[in-house]
Amino acid sequence: MSRAARVAVAALAVLAASATPARPQSTSPFVGNYRLTLSFAPSCTAAVRSVAVFLVLGERTAARGSEVGGRPAAANEVRVAELAMQRVGSALHGPFATVGSRAEREPITTVEGYLTGLWLVLDGTVNAGSGRPSARGTAAGLLEAGRAEDDSPDTLGVCTAADHAWTLEPV
Repeated sequence: MSRAARVAVAALAVLAASATPARPQSTSPFVGNYRLTLSFAPSCTAAVRSVAVFLVLGERTAARGSEVGGRPAAANEVRVAELAMQRVGSALHGPFATVGSRAEREPITTVEGYLTGLWLVLDGTVNAGSGRPSARGTAAGLLEAGRAEDDSPDTLGVCTAADHAWTLEPV
């Protein structure tokens, strides 16, 4: 092996030894109970401006960054909705949706006692600090809310928009 080839192999070995696994760099993982508040976009006509749901979250290492995943905290709604976001550094991106077709979503119950059906893609930023992380951002897609007694998730508002807002806070 030539001297240049040996130098190149040695340089690659040093780089490989110093590589660190992909992981959300400087903040704690999203683990435990969280409150996700979804606000209708300013252009939406809705009798309520926002709805909130409690989620149980977990975070695991992925090929690039990590995956933040979660389901509703209510035991009877665990299989009805799912959140799955990729976290790379402080950026978050991914879907949050309830089960069903685009036209007929299976609703989940909000903190306020409403029903909500949704089909959203969330983009946001992790807010690092001491303790568990929080996040905020925008969401694109379908967001609806309805009274529980109406047995429909759209009696208080239904809107498809690219500028819904969201916050994710530990509880």
